[in-house]
Amino acid sequence: MVIHDGNGLQAKRKMGRVMQLASFSLAEVTYATGDISYQIQESVKNASFKVRAKQDNVSGVILPAFEAARDPSGSGA
Repeated sequence: MVIHDGNGLQAKRKMGRVMQLASFSLAEVTYATGDISYQIQESVKNASFKVRAKQDNVSGVILPAFEAARDPSGSGA
């Protein structure tokens, strides 16, 4: 029997909305300026937002887990 709490479903829906907005924003920028990925990669020196991946063992099942770390000193430029 699997019990789902509201937090997991709420987080999943929120992440879906965030990804929608991010995808649309990228489409707008690409339409307006063309491909800017090279310019962004060249201008960034330090990341201000990092994600650490790890694995959790839940009842013998390996699940991915992620931790977000924000570095206020990493200005990105």
